[in-house]
Amino acid sequence: MNLRDFRLLIALSDHRHFARAAEACHISQPAFSARLRGLEHALGVRIVERGARFECFTPEGERVLDWGRRIMALADGLLQDISAARGALQGQLRLAVVPSQLPMAGELAAMMKERHPGVEVLISSRTSKAIDLALDHYECDIGLTYIDAERPPAQRHWLLCEERYVAIVPHDVARFPEGPLAWSDAAGLPLALLNPEMQNRRIIDDAFRQAGTKARADIVSDTFAALLGAVRQGRVATILPASHAAFFGTPEKAARHDLIEPELIKSIGLVSPRRDPEMPLVAAFAALAVERLGA
Repeated sequence: MNLRDFRLLIALSDHRHFARAAEACHISQPAFSARLRGLEHALGVRIVERGARFECFTPEGERVLDWGRRIMALADGLLQDISAARGALQGQLRLAVVPSQLPMAGELAAMMKERHPGVEVLISSRTSKAIDLALDHYECDIGLTYIDAERPPAQRHWLLCEERYVAIVPHDVARFPEGPLAWSDAAGLPLALLNPEMQNRRIIDDAFRQAGTKARADIVSDTFAALLGAVRQGRVATILPASHAAFFGTPEKAARHDLIEPELIKSIGLVSPRRDPEMPLVAAFAALAVERLGA
């Protein structure tokens, strides 16, 4: 049993397929399977259920996987610490991001690469709940998400900005006077919104409830790109974080309205588990983000 065995196990968890996991680890599938059997023999438990293909991890395998993620996180932290001591931070930072903040994530990743050329930033889009789970299970190193009073005490956070919401309304759907638009008026529009499992949608639904109304989504997606694509056809409106709307711009023959009554403001920031010692890449990324975006 060695560290590479755990990397293979994590790859199998990511890909759920023996051949693809072996390819990701740059070894042959027979060699991959042999190392997995060797790990099972060393630990005295069956780690995966096998049929004609990968089926699932056994309960014991899930425990081994969880420990493997922790062990590899500590090993990666050690390598990062050594690189920092040598004056050239290196390693891989896994950043999990709520969809509304993907543009910001890309900008921060580019800044990180500029300041620390030896660092690779991997960005994945996840729901806010999935980010918390990924942090707990060592599946990511830091999250870019909503900061609220319900933030787990086992996490530390860095506030970066406050987010407001706007409606993008094609002229073929409705024409309102220039200026803010009440949530109650937006509720009557045909809308394209994110799916209810995503926090952005829950925030929007709560704003409608505060306005004493309820909206119906005619088009539902898990990406803002799909919502904006629908809006460009001119048949539905959408509601977006203001930063997202600014990044992509307002489509032709459409108007942008700030939403009021209530005026909705949400805090956005970075979160990571409280760990001692702290991962050097996490500390460096958080410091850069606060320097560029924080108060």
